[in-house]
Amino acid sequence: MNSRMDYLVQKILGSNYFQILKHSGNYFFADVAIKAIGFVSIPIFTRLLTEEEYGILSVFYAYVPIFVVLLSLSTYNSVSRYYYENKDDFKEFLGTNLILLGVILSITTSIYLLFSEKIYGFLKIPYPLPLLIVFVSIFSIIYSIYLQTLYPERQSKKVAITSISYSYTGLIIGIFLTLILPENRYMGRIIGSLVTGLVFSVYFFYLLSPKMNLSFRKKHIIYIFSYTLPLLVSSLSDQILSQFDRIMINSIIDSKAAGFYSIGYNIGMLTLLVISAVQMSIGPDFFRYMKDSNFQKLDKLVDRMFSFVFIFGLGLILFGENILFFLSDPKFYAGVAVIPPVVAGYVFYGLFAYYSSYISYIKKNIYLMITTLIAGLTNIILNIIYIPKFGFVAAAYTTLVSYFILFFSLWLIEKYLLKLKITSIIIFIKKLFLFYAMLGLFYVLIYLIKIDFIVSFILKIMIFVLFTAIIMYKEIRNVIK
Repeated sequence: MNSRMDYLVQKILGSNYFQILKHSGNYFFADVAIKAIGFVSIPIFTRLLTEEEYGILSVFYAYVPIFVVLLSLSTYNSVSRYYYENKDDFKEFLGTNLILLGVILSITTSIYLLFSEKIYGFLKIPYPLPLLIVFVSIFSIIYSIYLQTLYPERQSKKVAITSISYSYTGLIIGIFLTLILPENRYMGRIIGSLVTGLVFSVYFFYLLSPKMNLSFRKKHIIYIFSYTLPLLVSSLSDQILSQFDRIMINSIIDSKAAGFYSIGYNIGMLTLLVISAVQMSIGPDFFRYMKDSNFQKLDKLVDRMFSFVFIFGLGLILFGENILFFLSDPKFYAGVAVIPPVVAGYVFYGLFAYYSSYISYIKKNIYLMITTLIAGLTNIILNIIYIPKFGFVAAAYTTLVSYFILFFSLWLIEKYLLKLKITSIIIFIKKLFLFYAMLGLFYVLIYLIKIDFIVSFILKIMIFVLFTAIIMYKEIRNVIK
């Protein structure tokens, strides 16, 4: 009996399905840990830094992913894609990619330094931060290349360990240096990133050396550009959507306002954790259901899983104020106004992420580029118009509008241009209607009826429980049966 049980256990552990679950769990754990850094660091840096210093730090790290795209032209993103080609010249391809990347970085960095005086004035962050952005960005690129060699090999555990070690080492060093610096204490966190990036980059190159042969082949260069250039605009637009609001607040108002905005944004961005979990849950079944044309089961799965996004989103809006007050220093409480629109915006981003799976399925990424470009430009224009009029809070609402346009424009393209068989939007409209109805009920009761903190907190719990019970009614009924 025991031998049969051992055999069954070994069969289950060795099954492809179990391996997928194991790797997905490792990736999700690493993703959650990294995304949580902004949240985890709130109680530390809001007490160690002034509002201006926190704003400068936030703007610096908002620039980094944009510079990563601009300095590298995203050529490094082709590494993992070429691995899946199953060709026997991957070592030569990796060598070509690194040499090409070195050439591109030399050119783009030289151009940046050539026009440094004008660019420094445009960035509006203290010297030497405009120069340090380049180094942090380059270290981020090397880190990404190393991870891309691990993904295709399904070394999820190593990915998780590397990602968490890299991110939290920089954070810990940054906290220590911030504590001992007498002035410009934001430099502690940035120096922590530089030290970590340099040490890890040397280590990554050591690990990459057996995986590559230095070469410079024309066919590999053509492959790199043919894959990455169409995605360049999409990558840049995506970073503009997620980062540019802080940059514009810093430029139009000041770094103090950027600090307030960043606090609320970091809490609202927790919605991404649930979106990532839902996407990973749907992902393995999505392509199977699409291949089998089993659209009914797919719609049921999506309907059930997205309930968690709406539940988490409502909870974060209702209790986001309490979370911010508990975690941050009182001088940052102004950032609470940012949380509701940012969360609502990320709900639409979650819908976009789901519908983008259809584009990936038919392999027509050009439409993702179009939608992200439209939404990115919309975000810039709206920020230019409304931030000077309404302050930093306006950027949160422009983010909400931009993410709605991102989702809705993609849905229109799939529904009417590509005429794809997609999940009915009615499923999400019902949830959205209930979502905003509950928020409306809460704000009406709060602002029309003068109630204290305890009554307000109880009211939040009641509305949250009511919403959860309604939206999960079918599942609750099935459990009771």
